[in-house]
Amino acid sequence: MGSTVCHTVVNAGTESYLQYSNHLEVYDCIVGSGEIEVADGTV
Repeated sequence: MGSTVCHTVVNAGTESYLQYSNHLEVYDCIVGSGEIEVADGTV
């Protein structure tokens, strides 16, 4: 499995629907806090 490094900005107070169906996704919150919700509703 390949990998890439991307910079994604999520503005405070917003919700984003991001789907990466063809690879494993890893998130790292640099500033602030966030929550990841899986498409099946689990957090």
